[in-house]
Amino acid sequence: MIRDEPTGNSEIDPRVNSAGTTAMAVLLFAVAMLLGATIYAVGQSADRFRWETFRSGAFVFLILLAGTAVAGLAMTLLLKAMYTISPMSMRMASERRRLNKARRRAMKTIHRRHELQEEQARITAMLQASYLYEKESARIGNSQALKEFRKALQTGVVNSCEIVFEHLNRTVEQYEQVVDEIEKSSLESSEKTELLDQLNRQLNVAGLDQRHRTTQRMMEDAIWRVRLQKARKMARRDSAAAIKYLNSVRGPDTSHRILIQINALLKDLQSPE
Repeated sequence: MIRDEPTGNSEIDPRVNSAGTTAMAVLLFAVAMLLGATIYAVGQSADRFRWETFRSGAFVFLILLAGTAVAGLAMTLLLKAMYTISPMSMRMASERRRLNKARRRAMKTIHRRHELQEEQARITAMLQASYLYEKESARIGNSQALKEFRKALQTGVVNSCEIVFEHLNRTVEQYEQVVDEIEKSSLESSEKTELLDQLNRQLNVAGLDQRHRTTQRMMEDAIWRVRLQKARKMARRDSAAAIKYLNSVRGPDTSHRILIQINALLKDLQSPE
């Protein structure tokens, strides 16, 4: 029967790490000397090259390089000593750090999803109200009735957003409760980290953002189709009023694709028959 080897034998031999660190330090030193020799050779061929200035700069550079190498070596030795003295504590500390990072990622993703959903609900309600207003304004001729209709739409937008926001807040509380339940459970830190990462993937903020932009674009297209159709109907009675209307609804945030359609229609309305 073949026995399993101890887990400690699967770790990298510290002597291998020391040899690798030494080789890296020698390589960096060789590269620095080669770079310095190249700069010196180029400087010798240039006018007004001062050896004292180059020597001072190279000395400072070598000091910084040596200090960085010594600091890195000291940190490596310190970590090896800590792993040797208390490997279990170091492993637990490493798993705890990963768990904390996973928790921060999950909380950040939850709040980002909340912000995106609130923004999507707000913009969707506003676009729906704009679509209905543009569609009905071509049919309603009474200005007072049109004002009352706009006021009713604004009230509906506010009420709709309040309902959606209340539901989203409850959802966020449930997500946060799940995170707390995972963190306070008796599972291992690695298992908690895996669950939090899984929750983070399921939230799929990137996909939600993409769907939000797609939905917004579709609704904006619908609004502009109605606006352009409205301008064409207005032009049958008064071309100047249609031109004034198009210029009033065209804003700085209007997309280039819509601007092309607006300019084409303006060109048709302004051209002599």
